[in-house]
Amino acid sequence: MSIVGSSVVAGKLVVQSFPIFLANELRFLVAAIILIPLWIKIEGFSTLNRKELVAVFFTSVIRGVFI
Repeated sequence: MSIVGSSVVAGKLVVQSFPIFLANELRFLVAAIILIPLWIKIEGFSTLNRKELVAVFFTSVIRGVFI
């Protein structure tokens, strides 16, 4: 509970220092830096073929544009 409570305070301090979109981008960047190596260590590399990788890429681009 203390971690959850401190994240609210930390979020308010970050928003005062950075624009909201930059603060969100930094939050996702930190999460990706932590979680991607962990995911690769536990699950291994993905075995998607080129067609599936292109579909995932365009899905993420379209989702990013409309959110």
